[in-house]
Amino acid sequence: MLQEIGSDFWNYPISAEVGKFEIAGLARTADYKFYISGRSAIRAFLKLNHGGKKRALLPEFTCETVVIPFEKEGWQISYYPVKKNLKLDSGAVLKKISEAKPNVFYIQSYFGFNTLEDTQRIISYCRQNGILVIEDLTQCVFSNFEKTEADFYVASLRKFFAVPEGGLLLSSKAPITVQGRPPVVEMIELADRAFRLKDAYIHHEFAVSKKEFMDAFCELKSRFAKYDDVYQINN
Repeated sequence: MLQEIGSDFWNYPISAEVGKFEIAGLARTADYKFYISGRSAIRAFLKLNHGGKKRALLPEFTCETVVIPFEKEGWQISYYPVKKNLKLDSGAVLKKISEAKPNVFYIQSYFGFNTLEDTQRIISYCRQNGILVIEDLTQCVFSNFEKTEADFYVASLRKFFAVPEGGLLLSSKAPITVQGRPPVVEMIELADRAFRLKDAYIHHEFAVSKKEFMDAFCELKSRFAKYDDVYQINN
């Protein structure tokens, strides 16, 4: 069997406790919905009723797939600074909030570490001024520390599992009313083929070249990128 660091997932055994999914350190939520991707989950949040105002404050250090949904939904985006240790300077962030006057404040921890441990002052200010706080859990979804008291949470589950799709939106208070377009069956078929080819390559089960499974993953990602609106997840 070959050993590999990083790259794409392939098939592997899953615990018998199917359907048991918990996010460490997260208080009880009022509602949640699964979507095709993290991007789709962000767009679902943005399609909720925000009173017609579309101003968001995002961290300067974030993935383009976080920014794109805001652009697609026509939001005005401003950015707040992140320190070299990836934590937030409360004074600098509050100053930026005062300047940008957003109605959505987007936060995230990085690389599995709790880089939001000193944000309570910021979150309290947002609450007092009617600013929704959404925390991106993608990089810390299974990290064992208390999450912030945000209004909404979003995560991309495809970063952790060999699954063809998986985005999650959680609400700590209000119900999530955005259903999304029907599921895309094509993603299941393309992902299954890519997973099987790589699994065979890793385990030498039959002759599969590295190029063959990598081409399959390239096709999967290329097709996946086209479904950037809100789509339901396959059952």
